[in-house]
Amino acid sequence: MIVTPHNLWQTVCGTLEVIDAVSAQIGAKRVGIRFTPYGQLFDMPAYAGTERTYLELGRELAKRQIAYIHLMDQSGFRLRVPAENTHFKRTLEKLRQVFDIGALILAGAQTLDSANQLLEAGLVDLVGGRTSVYCQPGSGRSLSERLATR
Repeated sequence: MIVTPHNLWQTVCGTLEVIDAVSAQIGAKRVGIRFTPYGQLFDMPAYAGTERTYLELGRELAKRQIAYIHLMDQSGFRLRVPAENTHFKRTLEKLRQVFDIGALILAGAQTLDSANQLLEAGLVDLVGGRTSVYCQPGSGRSLSERLATR
């Protein structure tokens, strides 16, 4: 699929309508969403517009001031297009720039070392590994501070 401004907006519009409806009921500071960019489990095909789609969603969700975006990194899973694995971190870096108001939570096949690298770089606020949760207190605003200001 070739991503054009028109069909990009069609792709994100439904998600934003749900976010707006839920936010109207309970307040944006209590709303979060989970995404799986580059997810290819259960025969999901690779999507050429992945980065552009999630960055647009990130910008729009920042405007709506939701509490968090929870991302699932499937890099540790067997993917049909292994090259997609390398794009996840680049997309995460760009997403942090556009969604700078709320918390970014990452789940997936993270090790303590990879989690610490992402936390120290300020790319995420909380990382869930295979069986553990990693966070870095004292670097900028903590997760609880980010959520409390929502």
